[in-house]
Amino acid sequence: MRVTLLIVLLCGLASPALAQGKQDISFRLYQVAGRTWTTKSTPVSSGDGNLDIGYARHEVLEVHETYALCSSLRLDQNKKVPKGVEPSEYRVEFKPDIYPFAAPGGATMLGTESVKAAGLTFECELWSSGNPPTRYYRSTRYPGLVVKVEAGFGREELVEFDAFKEDEPPPPPKKGGKKGDKEPPKAEEEPASEPGFALFKAKRSWLIREQSAAGEVYRRYEVIKVEAQGADLKVTELDAARKPVKGKQEVVRVDFADTESPWINPPAGARKNRAEKRKTAFGLMDCVVYDVKVDGQDRQMWYAARYPGLLVRARLGDKGKGGTWELVEFKE
Repeated sequence: MRVTLLIVLLCGLASPALAQGKQDISFRLYQVAGRTWTTKSTPVSSGDGNLDIGYARHEVLEVHETYALCSSLRLDQNKKVPKGVEPSEYRVEFKPDIYPFAAPGGATMLGTESVKAAGLTFECELWSSGNPPTRYYRSTRYPGLVVKVEAGFGREELVEFDAFKEDEPPPPPKKGGKKGDKEPPKAEEEPASEPGFALFKAKRSWLIREQSAAGEVYRRYEVIKVEAQGADLKVTELDAARKPVKGKQEVVRVDFADTESPWINPPAGARKNRAEKRKTAFGLMDCVVYDVKVDGQDRQMWYAARYPGLLVRARLGDKGKGGTWELVEFKE
């Protein structure tokens, strides 16, 4: 209830009249699928020594062109999910003049302040409203992120946050220099995608974890031989302890002349849903998301944009209730 009250309070304070208007605004907080952050809520002590401390964990579930689908999950004081509690989903429109990007309506901006939270330092706008005043510290790097709230009912603060190097702004161009000096060479941009069978590089390997009601298994893929015409790929099934399963190993041939090869294409009948940047065990990856039906089961599958055919994630059944697959290791 405490988390809900805070969200309602912040929604009520978001006023288009005091919004940031047509000013450019970054939606970076919500533009990485899988990004999570956790807030801690501490009420004012009632005097009996018992503080009803609670947490709320937020996650960006999906990133679309004009909005993000997110979830919020209430946790107890031990960061455990209370019995019967389910995550609630909410949609964040990428519009600067509405919650959570609009400036707080009826509030006064007092300036900026550096706030330490979640092991990081956030530059924040400090807003104040009401009497007695409620103070809001809103991140300037991540518009929409409330780093801290101080109010009569208690305080809310950020305690965990997924930050990535890609969140950092580019360095400013160097000024000055003597006349006649050569410009430094520009850094080569990494290609967003590589053509065809670029995934199948000698000695490259990757590991996918498959989880379902039946248990957990792994599947390791190893490129053991590369020639001009194709590559040999060893596929090994591993148990939950990542030990090879007897008799569950095969070597398949990947034909580089076959542009319709299932090794570089999504399953037959797959429909592109969206493109999104996603958090993985190796940092951020640009992915293409497909919807497909396999043996009567709906599946959503994420493939790396840079390496055609590399499965990054999959959800089987409604919201992954039938199982999940995830890329957990990738070695050059």
